Amino acid sequence: MGLAWATWHFPVKFDVLLDYGWAGALIYLSAFSLKIVAISVVMTYFWARAGQATLLAIAMHGLSNDVARVGGLVDSSTWQVDALSEVDLAVPFIVVACFLVSWSNRHGWGDLRSL
Repeated sequence: MGLAWATWHFPVKFDVLLDYGWAGALIYLSAFSLKIVAISVVMTYFWARAGQATLLAIAMHGLSNDVARVGGLVDSSTWQVDALSEVDLAVPFIVVACFLVSWSNRHGWGDLRSL
């Protein structure tokens, strides 16, 4: 699901291809996709634990957008800084996602009937 969500956002990120070329855009989009996959694991866990509460998923999506603004998403002129900014924002979600996957594999994910 996270890869589909990341791919959904690629058209909005089209400017990285124009600004950084193919190689820079690929690296940046990979970092962006890593962040989105980690966020989707965290969101899926809480969505399932809350009985498939779509409103919670919507709120978490909005909060993930705000994290980028509060956490210091950098507007730079190099793909290296942009990619590093995405990785920097991804690290907390990766840590939480790893913990939740480990926890859920032992204690259950919650309500995943429709998946």
